[in-house]
Amino acid sequence: GAVRSWMRSARAKAQASDSPQNMFYYAGDAVCTKYRQWSSFFHEALPPPAPGTDADARCLGPRAFRVALTRAHPRLSAAQIGAVWDALREGTGKATVDLRTFCAVSQA
Repeated sequence: GAVRSWMRSARAKAQASDSPQNMFYYAGDAVCTKYRQWSSFFHEALPPPAPGTDADARCLGPRAFRVALTRAHPRLSAAQIGAVWDALREGTGKATVDLRTFCAVSQA
């Protein structure tokens, strides 16, 4: 669907720039500034930080991602949210989602 297509495009841009760290950040920065409510959904869904954890480096795991995306888009079904999660894991190769990625997905 649209999310997978967007993720392929973002991955291609990151690979073309030789900077994998930039994946999803092109749109993410602008989106997070514009949609602060999504940022609050992200932070509300985060589990409590482990001692010594950098608060800015925390990410959403599968359960917290489902909670946050359900708050951002209450009309999505559990199956749809699961498909988005699976696409993110496949597209990024990561088991967690950072704030910028969450905001970019919420925009899509």
